[in-house]
Amino acid sequence: MQRLLAVFVVLLMPMNGCLMFSDDFPNDIFYDTEQFWLEYGIDNWEMPNEYVKNSNNETTSATLYELDIDFSGSESYNPDIWIDHLWIAPNDGSPAQVVDANTSRNLLYTPQGYGAFNLRYGMVLNTGDVYRSNPVGQNNSFDDFAPFIRSAWFEFEESRVTEFAQLYVDGPHEASLGPPEGIRIESTVSNVVDLQFDPVDVTWSMYGPDGNLLLNHTETVGYGDSFTWEWWFDENLPFGDMTMVIEGDGSSTLSHTTRLKISYSGFMCHSDTSRICPR
Repeated sequence: MQRLLAVFVVLLMPMNGCLMFSDDFPNDIFYDTEQFWLEYGIDNWEMPNEYVKNSNNETTSATLYELDIDFSGSESYNPDIWIDHLWIAPNDGSPAQVVDANTSRNLLYTPQGYGAFNLRYGMVLNTGDVYRSNPVGQNNSFDDFAPFIRSAWFEFEESRVTEFAQLYVDGPHEASLGPPEGIRIESTVSNVVDLQFDPVDVTWSMYGPDGNLLLNHTETVGYGDSFTWEWWFDENLPFGDMTMVIEGDGSSTLSHTTRLKISYSGFMCHSDTSRICPR
């Protein structure tokens, strides 16, 4: 579990807004003043989704982590001003959420896919003034990071197969601001004991959504032995589904356990900057 803690003292800048649609939330940010103490903690900010697939490429389990933004440490120095409700706009096709601050000081959200998202959240005061987090500044590299990311682990396992393994990696959410930053590959292949008694050349190949080869690697695995290939790939990654093929020459019997991390860590583009998001 990952938790962030943000502490701000905020200037109350009036701007009324409607809470019907995510685009209605204003661009105000939290500035320094002595009127309001804003403190909020964030759990599961960068926890990757985890998907387990069977030999038919069916997802047998999915672990999704709930984002929890906790405003319980916030307080006003002005008795005439208080937080009336909190809001979060995922900007992934999900509706904006509004939480009565008298009932709860937590914003909870579970993304159903992975990628980089223009997620926004903030508060509305009893005066009707609306504020948001995630400031957007000019010529500030920190502000070029995507407001919210979710990476994904895909896990595959097959035992004693003689045909090639074709592993299907579901693409990011269609609302993602761009393709992933990189792919982490961890794959162990075993040349299982059988009647062939031969070493085998094993080749891993990764293909993009258009069928273009992204990378490949070949290793010789001795009879009864195993080999683990670990690799990080971050060159010209496409947006969309990908496929990894693991195959051996001849008719040897193979088993494999493969984990692929589609990583959005460090994604440096979002729609509120002048940078063009690659799609």
